[in-house]
Amino acid sequence: MHILIVEDDSDTANLFSTLFKAKGNRVTTAHTAEESLKIYSKSLQKLQLKHTPRGTLPYDVIILDYNLPDRNGLEVAKEILAISPHQRIIFVSAYVEDTLSNSIKELNIPVEVLQKPVSNDLLMNTIEDKEIYDELKRLGLNPEEFKKAGFNHEVLRKILDIFKKSKSFVIFSFLTVSIIVANNILQ
Repeated sequence: MHILIVEDDSDTANLFSTLFKAKGNRVTTAHTAEESLKIYSKSLQKLQLKHTPRGTLPYDVIILDYNLPDRNGLEVAKEILAISPHQRIIFVSAYVEDTLSNSIKELNIPVEVLQKPVSNDLLMNTIEDKEIYDELKRLGLNPEEFKKAGFNHEVLRKILDIFKKSKSFVIFSFLTVSIIVANNILQ
């Protein structure tokens, strides 16, 4: 994975970077909103110059702090999503309860939110979509096949939603048929 960390606190940025690199990820770090937007734009331009398939994103995920020195992370997220609406953004911030959650709901922007301080396990599990893979496994599917396919977070989420709906439909259909059969036997 290629991860962009946008965090003004150097210690936190280094901690995240070390954690992600230890798992084999490529990491780019920015400490201000402006720096992050420049880095993102340059990375996007490089992709376009390489004639990569449409919709290819420069980063698999962006870890974004809310409270940056030059402006807030929400503004950064809006700018990035305006040019790349499918970019995965995870806010990791101490301001989740107060400001961030309400703003995200009001603006209806597709981001994930983790409250600081966040454990290394929770952060890695979120980035690696552990919850989605666990749910696919609970539905009787092999998560390793989905990992091999290399689906991004958005596609994995849609696949999970489809399987949940179809699984519910199958269970509903089975119950309906069972009730019909039971009624016929009782008559």
